[in-house]
Amino acid sequence: MPPGFRQVPFNDIAALEKSISKKTAAVIFETIPATLGIVVPDKKYFQSVRKLCDRVGALFILDEVQTGFARTGPLWGFENFHTVPDIVVLGKGMSGGIYPISATVYNRKYRQFFTDDPFLHISTFGGSEIGCCAALEALEISADKEFQDAVAWMGIYFRGAFESLAARYPAAGMKIRGIGLMMGLEFVDDVTSLMMMKLLFDNGVYVVYSGNDMKVLQFLPPLIVTEREGGEIVAALEKSLKALTGAGKQGSVR
Repeated sequence: MPPGFRQVPFNDIAALEKSISKKTAAVIFETIPATLGIVVPDKKYFQSVRKLCDRVGALFILDEVQTGFARTGPLWGFENFHTVPDIVVLGKGMSGGIYPISATVYNRKYRQFFTDDPFLHISTFGGSEIGCCAALEALEISADKEFQDAVAWMGIYFRGAFESLAARYPAAGMKIRGIGLMMGLEFVDDVTSLMMMKLLFDNGVYVVYSGNDMKVLQFLPPLIVTEREGGEIVAALEKSLKALTGAGKQGSVR
């Protein structure tokens, strides 16, 4: 960790309260940490974080690089938790995958900070004219209520289908995490997860494991995925689960 930073357990408000003071400059979280295993915090967790930050005078910063632009259904992931941070970091889906761009969005009352020194923050993907054009179009699309509802519906569709498969193939120990189309498939252990990743690759579905919880595969389909395409994905998952549990009968799955 860089000097001056301290890590705290996610979704543990008591641990955060013990770790901050009036000397704390900011508290930073991913809204739904992907590499932690697509962990969804308690509904009131970020509301409590907001109150703690206000109490000690710390900024509340959320990383919405993955949860932003309707990935979870609403335009911003933090809308699921009924709170508003002071600063939001955006990227990845910001241009719809067309051109690299990122942004830092902050409360208007902090604008003097950048007015005093506009070159203080230098971004690898900032200052991109072409990227701005793509980002404006991506924002218009993802801010549309009909588009957001479609993302939320596909999240419901996949969750229902995946839970049905989990019940039919219990040996895999598969559990479903996430909100909208930011989902995680948790398996009984790392070995099973990595076997499933390979099987899904072979069946045409690209997924990666979560770096800090390898038993969880990240399932992040394009937000424009259709129900027909979703059916193909579900069929590929079932084919993979059949292969996995067939191997399990020979002792390959713990």
